[in-house]
Amino acid sequence: GSKVKAICAAPGLATTQLQVTTAMDRGMGSSTWFMKWGQSAEDGTMPLLQACLGEGGASGDFYEPSLTGHMKGPAAKLGKLGPMETDPAAKQTLWEASEAACGSWTQLPGR
Repeated sequence: GSKVKAICAAPGLATTQLQVTTAMDRGMGSSTWFMKWGQSAEDGTMPLLQACLGEGGASGDFYEPSLTGHMKGPAAKLGKLGPMETDPAAKQTLWEASEAACGSWTQLPGR
């Protein structure tokens, strides 16, 4: 009966400072050849905005870019979640990391 929805969003390949900081740790960099297929940081926010403000979103929905292997393009709802998105161990890890960052669910006001 809760009005709270759990909706996920992925930005796709967005050219942001993330690539710069990742490059400092010897990861991919903003000058990496595949970044030419990236979209702007602003376009990378579209799946998040769709998840937060779009009509018809329901718990369990997952929004990501709809073009170029889900790397860029207009935000779209992913049809069916795969094993990676529904893995119980991954869900538990995410829950524990979220509580570590935000506090325990049971300690939130109004709980």
